[in-house]
Amino acid sequence: MLELKLEWVFGYRGHQCRNNLFVNKNGELVYFVAGLGVVLDVEKRAQKTYDGHSDDILCLSVDKSGTLAATGQIGDDPFLCVWDTLCMQTISILKPFKHGIGISIVAFSMNDDHVFDARFHHTWPQILVTCGLRHVCIWKLCGNVLSPSRIVLEQTVMCLAFGDDAVTLIGALNGSVYLCHKRECVGEVENAHIGGVFCVCQTKETYITGGRDGSIGIWDSKFKRLSSIDLRHKTGISDLWIRSICVYNDNLFVGSHNSDIIMVSLRDRDNIQILVDGHGQGELWALAVHPKRDVFATGGDDRTVRMWSAGDHTLLHTAKLEQWIRSVVFNHDGSMLVCGLADGSVAVLKSKYGLCALENTALTRSVLFFCI
Repeated sequence: MLELKLEWVFGYRGHQCRNNLFVNKNGELVYFVAGLGVVLDVEKRAQKTYDGHSDDILCLSVDKSGTLAATGQIGDDPFLCVWDTLCMQTISILKPFKHGIGISIVAFSMNDDHVFDARFHHTWPQILVTCGLRHVCIWKLCGNVLSPSRIVLEQTVMCLAFGDDAVTLIGALNGSVYLCHKRECVGEVENAHIGGVFCVCQTKETYITGGRDGSIGIWDSKFKRLSSIDLRHKTGISDLWIRSICVYNDNLFVGSHNSDIIMVSLRDRDNIQILVDGHGQGELWALAVHPKRDVFATGGDDRTVRMWSAGDHTLLHTAKLEQWIRSVVFNHDGSMLVCGLADGSVAVLKSKYGLCALENTALTRSVLFFCI
């Protein structure tokens, strides 16, 4: 009897998730897509996967040692998995959680759905800081009791990081970065980004922020801007939002809301590579395998049809349609790809030379499946 074996996982979840891209102690990228945790060796182009979940993963955190990951999933009866990113073994499964739609934030602790980020302080391990809807909350762990102290802000806070001298950096939805010293807000950097600041991290000498405007901000220890990198311009992706960032050696890794992972060299900022491609907003509905080539097609709620190489594990082509895609199928020789759309129309795409260069040739009500 034939047995299916998982060879490669395509994509990265950038939609509705933030701060979900990390580097483990071996320098491998840790992220998730659908219900799988993924560990990617960038140099060897090799993957390991963790399959301890029963539904889609919503959040991820990696511990200070770079070894353990914690992932929480969606669903009416969600649970949290703690697993080893080196050997891919389950360490612990924590349940039940009284979350109606799933676990959305994790920092090796449980948080409610109004919290957008949570971090343990790197100097004082008994201090936990959470942020969310118009607040930052500093929690002090005394025995088995968490005692809160709240900093009230008029903005929704999306992310946080810790600086020197008991300073907490807070990225807000209005594009500002707030500087808090202990329990007081002592400064504001206005227009750090155009739109929300979704992520912030600290290196040895700088702070790095990313936001809805698709740009990376690099700041000194006093949070004065040193430089910016416009990833929309450099990648040609006009609607790129930055959802997560992490740094390893001289490389900056960026997770986008389009579900791409991008590597930027901090030494040569024109050296930019897209390491992982994926579908963006919504669900993936459709898949078809080319009848003659080592190629397959996918489509979904982001209104794109994508062609992938099963052998090289790379994205070949993308076509943008006007409607959600509900089904795809190749004809007998793979020269055409037919797409069933959510409004009931059908798009016929040419696949030249069997290599799937796409061209929208016709639009002819919702179509969920069909065959040729």
